[in-house]
Amino acid sequence: MRQYIATSMMILILLSGAAFAGEKLPKPDRIPANATSQQKALISEGVSLDNVGRYDDAIVKYNQVLEVAPDVIGAIYELGYSYFHKKDYENALELARRGVQYKSEVLPHLYVLLGNTLDEMGKRAEATDVYKDAIKRSPETALLHFNLGLTLMGDGKLPEAKEEMQKSVALAPSHASSHYVLATLYHRLQYRIPALLALTRFLLIEPDSPRAKDVIPVLERLIVGNVTAGKDPNHINITLSMTPDSKKDEGDFDAIELAMSMSIAAGQTKESKEKSSQFRVLASTYGVMGAIMSNMKKKGFAAKYYAPFYAEVDKLEYIEALVNQAFQAAKVDGCAEWRDENSSKIGDFQKWVSGYEWPNTK
Repeated sequence: MRQYIATSMMILILLSGAAFAGEKLPKPDRIPANATSQQKALISEGVSLDNVGRYDDAIVKYNQVLEVAPDVIGAIYELGYSYFHKKDYENALELARRGVQYKSEVLPHLYVLLGNTLDEMGKRAEATDVYKDAIKRSPETALLHFNLGLTLMGDGKLPEAKEEMQKSVALAPSHASSHYVLATLYHRLQYRIPALLALTRFLLIEPDSPRAKDVIPVLERLIVGNVTAGKDPNHINITLSMTPDSKKDEGDFDAIELAMSMSIAAGQTKESKEKSSQFRVLASTYGVMGAIMSNMKKKGFAAKYYAPFYAEVDKLEYIEALVNQAFQAAKVDGCAEWRDENSSKIGDFQKWVSGYEWPNTK
């Protein structure tokens, strides 16, 4: 069976109706039937058809299974998603409500289908209730926190959405969209450095996608901050504004902001531009950031979750590899030359990142 993980901010998760009082989730006490080999083959054919947008043909395959074996949860699950994909939300809702009555391994994903469908039908409050109820039953399912976060964000509840997205990245550190949405929330809530950290992490997971190309300019603006060119080539303006205490709940990043601004300013002088490539300036800036993070207090989610990663990258001398990976979607001067000479270092870094143990922030 497929794992339905939302992959874009544009994917909103919603639901409808009132078959269950206030869309209260039923107790999953029904036992699903085991699919025969022939039924599994039909479901597999349906999935292949759904993947290429042939939703009606996929629906026929799933119904062939359910006509003779109505308790095969795999067919219920896939049928519901095919209806959702073709925007037939009434039928998607019916299948989701039917599916959540069964005790099965896809139950959390059926909760997501229920929530998504309600949200798409304009019933955001009901969708929120479904997610919260589902999380009580399956608190370790990152997908539920992610989708609740999206729904809360769509409702303008950004601080609450941030908390849910943080739970999602903590539970699923390699889920690119969770870091992407969390970075967006940080940015909208004016947490500059946490936004930068989350967005860089997103790019390490998804370095060359269309989304990566879109976020590179955002990341570059976050890095430069309030450093601007002056009237003459060696005149650089740095505007510093201390972070208010209300914005330090994610960590105190004032020292990092100052050091980064100094590093960026140094890289923008005429002499520096003649001697250093853009790649080297970025590597220097991330290196400064990582070095300071090794000694900062671990107070606040961003400080406890993201900061140790960048500190370790600096300690292990992987900063250049990080910049190379994160900025693949950008034409960074000097990056290709470094990459050609350091293929083994890139491989070592990627292996290290895949095995990195992200901290438990509970």
